[in-house]
Amino acid sequence: LKITNPNAPSDKLAIQIEKEEEQAIEELKQLEALQKEEKKKIEEIEEEKKKHETNVMAIDKKVIEKKNELKRKFGHS
Repeated sequence: LKITNPNAPSDKLAIQIEKEEEQAIEELKQLEALQKEEKKKIEEIEEEKKKHETNVMAIDKKVIEKKNELKRKFGHS
């Protein structure tokens, strides 16, 4: 927008629009930054979940191995 006379009504409107546009762009940047942070948090949570799932699977495997060992030891089927 071209501003020729800051006191003219059309130029005042142009100045107002520019200010609002700048604010909107700034808000958008902040929202994008928040979005990146949230994505990062989600990725971290997903990684933690995988670790826990792996731990649970390892524990399940140990439980099954122990049961099989006890079955062999005591002859139960």
